[in-house]
Amino acid sequence: MQAELAAELGTRIQRIEGHRSPHTIATNLRIYLEAATQEGLRQLILVDGPVVLGWERWRGIDDRHFMDSIRTGLVAIMPAGTPPEEIEAATRLIAGAVAEAALAIQEACVIATRDAYRGESVKALVVLRPAQAPVSAQDIIDWCAANMAAYKAPRVVQFVDALPKSGSGKVMWRALQEAEAAST
Repeated sequence: MQAELAAELGTRIQRIEGHRSPHTIATNLRIYLEAATQEGLRQLILVDGPVVLGWERWRGIDDRHFMDSIRTGLVAIMPAGTPPEEIEAATRLIAGAVAEAALAIQEACVIATRDAYRGESVKALVVLRPAQAPVSAQDIIDWCAANMAAYKAPRVVQFVDALPKSGSGKVMWRALQEAEAAST
């Protein structure tokens, strides 16, 4: 499953034009989070995988498929001559943060909301995983501000118990958008 996810991500990442930059790295991480938070994949890769395979074997598989991508992205944006141990530490830190984020958020949907200053802003409706350690709206806003383009980062986060879904399981974002427009 890790290899299939890595191949899917590789295809999606190749579509992103330009050299490696903080923006492209943030986009790559967002693509990973979107894929890794799909219910079946998240459970298999991030929850069951380490238990069934054992931590060391699972870590080796994860490293083989994802760490090189994170590492090469960091090398591209870090100053020339950065010591390898600093690059490795940053790689591990980012990988850990991304895995933790994939485990914390069960699902999310982004819609537009009225903003007195800007006219319109981004609002994230977030469903946290059950028994998740407390995560605040400000934690999510801060992470997004640090890792996403300013126009994409939510300025408002609302925690919800569930997102409405169609018969095929797709989030009904239009219904959420219409409800938001009606409430403002």
